[in-house]
Amino acid sequence: MIKIKDNWNKLLKDYNIKELQFFEEYSKLYGDSKIFFKEKNGDLIFLIILINEKYRDFETPYGYGSFYSSKKDKNFTEPFFEEVFKILKDKGLIAGLIRFNPFFPKIESGLFQIEYVRDVFYIDLFENYMDDFKSSVRNKINVAKKKNFLISEKKDEEEFLKFYEIYNDMIEKKNGRDFLKFSEKYFIGLKNIDFSYILNSYRDGKYFGGSIFLIREGFNSYYHLSSVLRNEMTKGLSNLLLYRGCELSKNLGSERMILGGGTKEGKDGLTEFKRSFTKKSKPFYIGKVLLDKKRYDELVEKYDSMSGNGEKLFLRYREILG
Repeated sequence: MIKIKDNWNKLLKDYNIKELQFFEEYSKLYGDSKIFFKEKNGDLIFLIILINEKYRDFETPYGYGSFYSSKKDKNFTEPFFEEVFKILKDKGLIAGLIRFNPFFPKIESGLFQIEYVRDVFYIDLFENYMDDFKSSVRNKINVAKKKNFLISEKKDEEEFLKFYEIYNDMIEKKNGRDFLKFSEKYFIGLKNIDFSYILNSYRDGKYFGGSIFLIREGFNSYYHLSSVLRNEMTKGLSNLLLYRGCELSKNLGSERMILGGGTKEGKDGLTEFKRSFTKKSKPFYIGKVLLDKKRYDELVEKYDSMSGNGEKLFLRYREILG
């Protein structure tokens, strides 16, 4: 039988699951997340989701902290999904979106559509990991070092709020999608997580931007968010901040830095930036779940006829329910 809980870090500890984005404090940055799980004969399977009553759907938290199964066997995973989806359908939900973790085995399912989105890049923090950096990256790091930025590791609310202002300004200028926009409360919550670290850059008392990392010994680390001012002075600064984050992670006992992916199927500056640090990548998949296909099709058809917009996000009908 499926169990549902609001708190689950003890479950992760009991099964020795080492994934920072599975932690409840990370998931709850994005709302009232819950874990649906089942234990059977020493095996564990779970799904962490946020139920949106307003839109009558669900999704997993931003990133890769959603689904885990100790067995890849379809005879173990399919009955679990069937039971979870029945619970959600009985609540009147229409659809849902699952973001799978690229560093766990890919599953197969006949209950929902699994779709490749993009590659996720990562750096193995071995002794000579910088050998994988393109020469242009090493040059940019050296250029930024010569500008004598002060890179602060001070972790307090003021540092996170400085970053919040510059990050949100960047997203607004780029007309970023809503899921990339975070509130002041989000950054205060991020500051309060014990495995979050912020590297902020200063020169002559002026703030130039920073990067936020998720790091814990024995776990994969994450290059979580980054934003710097764009001008002549900051050339190479983003490269320097990521390098410093890798060094911090390595020193704290992490063996891998997950950079994430880009934004436009590999044809954007963010993808090229991350690819310049590493040749290593994993495919990132999502699961599109239809709980009430008739209602979903009606809403999507209505939205598409009203918007005339070519973008086909799975949960795009939310705009007409809002």
